[in-house]
Amino acid sequence: FPVTIREETWQQMEHFISLPEPPEAILCFNDYIALYAMQYGSHRGIRPNHDMAFISFANLPITQFMGNPPMASVEQFAYQMGSQAADLLCQCIDHPTPGNPYFEKIIETELVIHNFSDSDHRLHP
Repeated sequence: FPVTIREETWQQMEHFISLPEPPEAILCFNDYIALYAMQYGSHRGIRPNHDMAFISFANLPITQFMGNPPMASVEQFAYQMGSQAADLLCQCIDHPTPGNPYFEKIIETELVIHNFSDSDHRLHP
């Protein structure tokens, strides 16, 4: 049967923890994976963001309710990405061009560093 994301994350964390020199930080591609990774670390006696740092992407609002959110998360502004993608799609439908036109839209991100004694700090890369 297929391996779940949680199981796969736990397998990868076991690999990292078993290395002769385990990493000091784990960079996860989204907050859910970071939460699974931190859960496994805690299960193995690793204190998240003390013994090993966890950084992720998405900055989900749910992390504000956690005692141990990821140390930092990259806010990607999904609503803005979706809105601009829809605008581009409408533009292509309304004004078709031959071939495969290339469009580039840059949406700035924010690095949100969670401070456990204060409010969050936001850094612009």
